[in-house]
Amino acid sequence: MRRLHSFIAIVGLGVLVPLAITYYIWNGAKEHGIKERSKKYPVEFMTGFSETNKKTNSRPSEADIRTFHMEKYCYKLRKQLQEERAKISQFRNILYDDRYKTLFCQIPKVASTNWRRMFLILSGKMNTTDPGQLKSFDVHKTYGKHIKLLSDLNPEQIRYRLKNYFKFVIVREPFERLLSAYRNKFGNLSKSNLYFHKRFGRRIVKKYRPNAKEQSLITGSDVTFSEFVQYILDPSRQEPLNEHWTEYHKLCLPCIVHYDYIGKYETLTEDSAAIIDRMRASDVIEFPERSSTYHHKKTENYLYDYFKHLSPKTMLKLWKFYYPDFLLFNYTLPKSLHNLTNLVNYL
Repeated sequence: MRRLHSFIAIVGLGVLVPLAITYYIWNGAKEHGIKERSKKYPVEFMTGFSETNKKTNSRPSEADIRTFHMEKYCYKLRKQLQEERAKISQFRNILYDDRYKTLFCQIPKVASTNWRRMFLILSGKMNTTDPGQLKSFDVHKTYGKHIKLLSDLNPEQIRYRLKNYFKFVIVREPFERLLSAYRNKFGNLSKSNLYFHKRFGRRIVKKYRPNAKEQSLITGSDVTFSEFVQYILDPSRQEPLNEHWTEYHKLCLPCIVHYDYIGKYETLTEDSAAIIDRMRASDVIEFPERSSTYHHKKTENYLYDYFKHLSPKTMLKLWKFYYPDFLLFNYTLPKSLHNLTNLVNYL
């Protein structure tokens, strides 16, 4: 009997020890990425306040606080996001410039067109240094061949640039950006939006509007905001979301790229100037200010008018859907929407 027990014990060790070693190696590899990030932000990584700041009684800059905050929540959300690795195709939204050693993740509806203008001028392929002379259509279509994307490179080239280049992204309050995308693509009948009406509008009307009129099914040009949100939240939807309403963390992979500067749409002018200065390109480009003749109502002022048509239950689902973006980039529910939901209890 003793021999039998000894045999069982030996077999047990033979199974458990390799498993333990495997777990140790796997867990160590997983934590390596976290430790590497903490090297960059040794104390600030979790606190947002460095030893140097403490000794000099000075506060870290707003830009540093944003970066520290993002890194902290990358750590907290690592299991949910599962973004330890990425396919080359997932870097397709990141532009790069080798001369100025800069990477920029473009997010539609967050000043992406103007920043494409900046990169086109830096390319030296344009006949002007005035971004106002570059039309939006040309920026996205005609001159697209002059834009360099990280996804066009091989893995080694991508890793080199991620490690050595200055990396930045511009973000915006997620619900405001979502509404801006809806109003831009479904709120008007311009020719440039026909693709969105046919590609998404007709399908949305057909699935989410009972007794839809034939004209709406043919054109897909009158999608309501409620129907649009239903489409985004539909668990049975199999196609990936269009980049205009895809979550930031999926477009820009912040927990893989680890951006050096996080600009915000709310402080776009100041952040853009600081970014250009960090790029050492202030003698070549200047971010364009909004024209004094621009008198359109800001998207933030429309939020209540559109979101009031969503039920509190739908609002909660929508907030949970974009929850990682709210956390990573330190946004809260806009005040104008507080009365529409009990979401403030979750914030």
